[in-house]
Amino acid sequence: MENAKKRKATIKDICQKTGLAVGTVSKYLNGGSLRKENVKKIESAISELDYKVDVYARAMKTKKTNTVGVLLPRLGNAFYGSIATAIGEELKKNGYEMIVQESNYDPNRELDCSNGFIERRTDGIICFLLSEKLTKFRHFNDEPIVFIERQIDEFDAECVNVNNREIVKESIKYLIENGHTKIAGLFPACSYTGSERKQGFIDAFNEMNLPIDNDMIYLFNENLNNEYEIISKAIDSEKYSAIFTSNYTSTLSAIFLINERNIKIPNDLSILGFDNMMFTKLFTPQLTIVDQPIEEIASTAVKRVIKLIANTKIKKKNNILKCNLILGDSVKNIKEKLIF
Repeated sequence: MENAKKRKATIKDICQKTGLAVGTVSKYLNGGSLRKENVKKIESAISELDYKVDVYARAMKTKKTNTVGVLLPRLGNAFYGSIATAIGEELKKNGYEMIVQESNYDPNRELDCSNGFIERRTDGIICFLLSEKLTKFRHFNDEPIVFIERQIDEFDAECVNVNNREIVKESIKYLIENGHTKIAGLFPACSYTGSERKQGFIDAFNEMNLPIDNDMIYLFNENLNNEYEIISKAIDSEKYSAIFTSNYTSTLSAIFLINERNIKIPNDLSILGFDNMMFTKLFTPQLTIVDQPIEEIASTAVKRVIKLIANTKIKKKNNILKCNLILGDSVKNIKEKLIF
């Protein structure tokens, strides 16, 4: 009999152990508020009996799984990893578990994963949507879903975004005000944020009444080898006094290339980057860089998805959060050397 499977403890066992009613124990297990002495009794019994909640049975009864699906482009990307961690912590505070999927920048996989979350009956979805085929996502209108890094005009959708165009315009104007008119701008080719940040780059030159050449804009795929190759072309051309890197991976790639070529920042080349994260903070001299509000992005997405879980009919919003330009020592003032 030693190998006999141990019987799973049930709510009735907890009731017998504590002397409390089934309704009281159920209320505790479903997150309800109880007197402290009852909470102590129940938690002690759960520990002693090794009670495990049957999440599937609870989901069948309550129509809730207390889970939220989170779709990321790539888990290995430190920016998305940091966002996922922050989202997970916020969800945990609110009684939800996170189920993570990776799209690997594949538009078809974005759709498959999002549909998969619905099939698994997650209560809500937080989705980093890079796909350009937005009409395929129209059927999510009635689902509690929040899109990050997108503004969606094609249908009613809840979105969380940052002021991409405005912060890049501010950043490039800062470079121009320091005398840099030959600037290489490096942008992801096929993403909403890449397009918005590129437009901010163009807007800055237009507002400063300066000409902008097509060869100042470099587009790269979401592929590290391609990104490295494109950034190499920009740096090796020696046509620019400054470069602007528009996301975390391009900023990191540029730093590696600059170090490889023994280029002195800012004397040989000025750099203004995007995403003030751990590795970029270690760079010397300190980078002038755009800082995204990662914690605020996560908390806003979680708050909104929880509201949608409670009522999918509430008015959808496009939540735009502000980035900050942090001034470091990587931009040299060369204005006095230029003749306008």
